[in-house]
Amino acid sequence: MMAEMPDMRHREANALRLTSGESGEILWTFGDPGRYEF
Repeated sequence: MMAEMPDMRHREANALRLTSGESGEILWTFGDPGRYEF
């Protein structure tokens, strides 16, 4: 299905799509103390 619709855009809070030369930022706020792997 994805191959049939290569221009399909997904919106997700934890992802950022950029074109060549663009920059962006994702900000995560953690509510609990601890160690986080990403």
